[in-house]
Amino acid sequence: IVYDVHEYHRENFLSNFSGIIGKLKTAIMRSIFERQIELSDKLVFVSYEQMEYSLRGRKKECLVVPNYASIVLSSTEKEKSIVYVGKITRALGEEEQVVKELIRQGFIFKIVGMDSKAFSNINHICTGFLPYEEMMKEISKASFSLVSFKTTGREDYKNDLWSLPHKFFDSLAASTPVIVSDRFVSLRRVVEELGVGVVINPKDVDGSVRKILEAYKEYDKLLADVERYKDRFVWDERKEKEFIEFVLG
Repeated sequence: IVYDVHEYHRENFLSNFSGIIGKLKTAIMRSIFERQIELSDKLVFVSYEQMEYSLRGRKKECLVVPNYASIVLSSTEKEKSIVYVGKITRALGEEEQVVKELIRQGFIFKIVGMDSKAFSNINHICTGFLPYEEMMKEISKASFSLVSFKTTGREDYKNDLWSLPHKFFDSLAASTPVIVSDRFVSLRRVVEELGVGVVINPKDVDGSVRKILEAYKEYDKLLADVERYKDRFVWDERKEKEFIEFVLG
């Protein structure tokens, strides 16, 4: 049995439950999840942090398979813009004030996807729905891609904290550095390890804006790091072979 966990089940299931009911739900789902792990011969996770927390020291044959991009792009045409990609029904959260200040600093804020009332108080451009390749071209034109979301109202929601979403991999595969909040544990680890973007504390608006503007001044260096590592974020024959060997081996 190969179990593709993908996201952390007990937190994800009925995530809006709180109080005693929420704790009871979490305990029940944890026991079910533990049994699923026990019955599985191999497990596939979306991030190392999620894998370590789920296994809790148990020895299991595992593979981490994030949400890789499908293609690689490079762009010589870079606008002074910040793109926001993906499920825009999710609230932008604390980053909103940072975005507004960056707009005052001359950046264009562009939503690559369908528009939403969540952005009605932010000056922005919206591309509307785009096919995947067109979306990637639009991302590749931007100076930065803001990877931010809040699926629930909870700051400790582990499916957010440990997520490695498509928009993160698509952005880097399109040669665009990312801006991520320091609360996203898995995203922060990758960005800090490889130097492919800017990690901010959105509660510190001035400090966050300052870090982004400093990165923009050294943009050629930042872009060089993205170019150096971007193949790591794309699904290719080597990764496919590794996955097949893991499943069949």
